[in-house]
Amino acid sequence: MQNNLQKNSKNELIEEILKLREELHEKNDKIKELEWQLNTNTSNSSKPSSIELLQKKTQVCNSRIKWQKPRGWVKWHIWANHKLYENPDFVEILEVKQCEKCAFSLEKVSAYNETKRQIIDIPNPVFSVTEYRSLEKHCPCCHHVNKAKFPVWVEQEFQFWPNIQTLSVYNYNYQMTSFKRLQEYWQEVFWLKISQTTLMSFNKKSFWKLENFETRLKNALVSSSILNSDETWVRVNWKTHWIHTAWTKELTCYFTHTKRWKEAMDEMKILEFFTWILVSDHWKSYKNFANIFLHCFCNAHHLRELQWVIENEKKQWAEMMKKLLLRAKHLKEEAIVKWEDCLKKEVLDEIHKEFKNILVTWKNEYPEILKISWKRGRVRKSKWLNLLERLVQNEDWTLGFIHDFNVPFDNNLAERDLRMVKTRTKISGCFRSVEGAKYFCRMRSYISTMRKQWIDIYDALYSIFNGKPILPQI
Repeated sequence: MQNNLQKNSKNELIEEILKLREELHEKNDKIKELEWQLNTNTSNSSKPSSIELLQKKTQVCNSRIKWQKPRGWVKWHIWANHKLYENPDFVEILEVKQCEKCAFSLEKVSAYNETKRQIIDIPNPVFSVTEYRSLEKHCPCCHHVNKAKFPVWVEQEFQFWPNIQTLSVYNYNYQMTSFKRLQEYWQEVFWLKISQTTLMSFNKKSFWKLENFETRLKNALVSSSILNSDETWVRVNWKTHWIHTAWTKELTCYFTHTKRWKEAMDEMKILEFFTWILVSDHWKSYKNFANIFLHCFCNAHHLRELQWVIENEKKQWAEMMKKLLLRAKHLKEEAIVKWEDCLKKEVLDEIHKEFKNILVTWKNEYPEILKISWKRGRVRKSKWLNLLERLVQNEDWTLGFIHDFNVPFDNNLAERDLRMVKTRTKISGCFRSVEGAKYFCRMRSYISTMRKQWIDIYDALYSIFNGKPILPQI
């Protein structure tokens, strides 16, 4: 090999060195990417916790404040929710017939005190069948055949009553039971055979009866002052679909679509008419509405990404930025406890000034960092450079939560609403049809809204099949 190198000219040697140098940098970049993937976990990225179920548990950084109250058994927990009922259904009197010590008869002696204990149980799971018989009579005068009319609610020869329909819809959409397991439940507990098609028809019936509710819900979300939005993917008939959510403290709306982009958001008919403040992540489609409403970013995403930069890149600015965001959050919470409407102007100016000072040094070094490359064309930015660029460009959107106390620090509550969608997919795997996904979204919108307004879920679902649906305060 040494003889071959001696035969090469100077230009050929330089070309060979540059080629080897480029290959070395490519391999180093690849090794670094693999190290980043290994060091990425739920505390420094948006990965779900389910991916770490079978992995070895490691100590992760948690930005939450440590719980100060004592753990374990507490006295007042025992009877906090279990009090004796004043009007029990059955009462059994336990008489004292004779004295335990001298065997004297106590049947005619009146009791001076009593101790109560109650047993709570449910009746045996049985179903009842009501048969309606329409009689026919022949008029002896005009010979006309007269037939008694069935009640309006008795439409078919065989049908299920609202209690069965309500319990089926409740278990499927709220307790996330699959159709197969729900079918087994009716068969094994009540000895009642119900096909999966019939169970699906219960969802379809409730879906159409809540059409007016969904229209009113979207109008209420459009007129709200603060709106949280997020999306997640699901499998529908073995294809990838997206479920979008729009959320407030009292309302929730789910919407399914084949796309994740602006096309789906326009068809949802909420964001295109919304004119106030939206809280979301950095998904680019939300920026298409930048001229319509104000936009604040989720700082929980920022904290996770900053933690990733701290662990993998050892950047001091990331540690400083993380402490600043958490301190600003703490100052806001202290002001709320003191019944203050906003932070003082001096505090706001100080936070913004510190925010700029943290980023200004690295912003000035940006061109120098991007020049370090042995490739031609556009330079690929690393993860921490992209994060730095977003923070520099979106200072007001990042710190929006300290200017308006109604704006939350993060978008966790919208993501929490989407957890039920992931629970559904973990149990059933996917939706069999697009219609089934639409039924689920509308029913979950209704159930989540009722839950937020402290309305009993079972009573609300029963009212749908009873013909008089309970509507939330919108």
